[in-house]
Amino acid sequence: MASSQFKILLVEDNFGYTELIRRMLKRVCGEESLVVVTRLSDARAQLKVSDFDLIILDLSLPDSAGLDTLAGIRDEAPSVPVVVTTGGEDDLMALKAVQMGAQDYLSKGNLTSHTLIRSVRYALERQRRLLELDKSRQKELNDRELEAIERIQRGSETGVTSQPHGRASLRDVAPDEFERLVTLYGTILEHALEVRGYRAEANSTGELRMMSDRLAFLKSGPRDVIEIHTASLKEKLESVAPQKAGVYVDEGRFLLLMLMGELVSTYRTQSLGTRGISDATAEPSQGD
Repeated sequence: MASSQFKILLVEDNFGYTELIRRMLKRVCGEESLVVVTRLSDARAQLKVSDFDLIILDLSLPDSAGLDTLAGIRDEAPSVPVVVTTGGEDDLMALKAVQMGAQDYLSKGNLTSHTLIRSVRYALERQRRLLELDKSRQKELNDRELEAIERIQRGSETGVTSQPHGRASLRDVAPDEFERLVTLYGTILEHALEVRGYRAEANSTGELRMMSDRLAFLKSGPRDVIEIHTASLKEKLESVAPQKAGVYVDEGRFLLLMLMGELVSTYRTQSLGTRGISDATAEPSQGD
């Protein structure tokens, strides 16, 4: 491992062990790549604002003790590998820590440069392989999702509501407008994810209603909606981690159904409005 290839968060309140671990890791990660905090609350704060490749975690901290400490870290950073260190040798706790997601469990009493570096390398390599596996599995799921959507799209092309007024695909007749709608749909999807994560408030229904009005103005149909959804989702899935990709797919599926419903509602309202105008301007009958 070359220096500074990865970034480690050390959560340790004992200055002596902090300096020992710092010296042991210096030759493999570099001084600037090691961030040290002494409390669980500080560790969680760091994980909110910075990306780390590995966490070395002491289970006994001023504001947390035992497996609750590991649970707090895993809750904040579920995808970052964790190597647990402790002052005692408790085989049962070690087993429970691994079951909770720790990559390794080291006793400080037996800690050597060799065991620490080997544990760090093992944790990083194992996590890399797990992420590759997750990415492969998620890609397979994503491909299935997009294939299913495209099958629906092909089916909509033969239906009576395939394209109002016999128009061709919006992608073909107005590519610039299509790309703008793809971007808009992606923005709505991001807002929906922020709401789902309780990080923001957004009116997805209102945004979708405005988008459906624009689609109706362009005389778009279900095929156009599916093509917009698919194009936007493909762009998102190319640049996100496997864990987030699944969230995009789930939320996107719900968003697609909502937009379809809004578009149907818009066309129904327009149809009723046109019919009302026609009735109002019709010639009165002989009996009137």
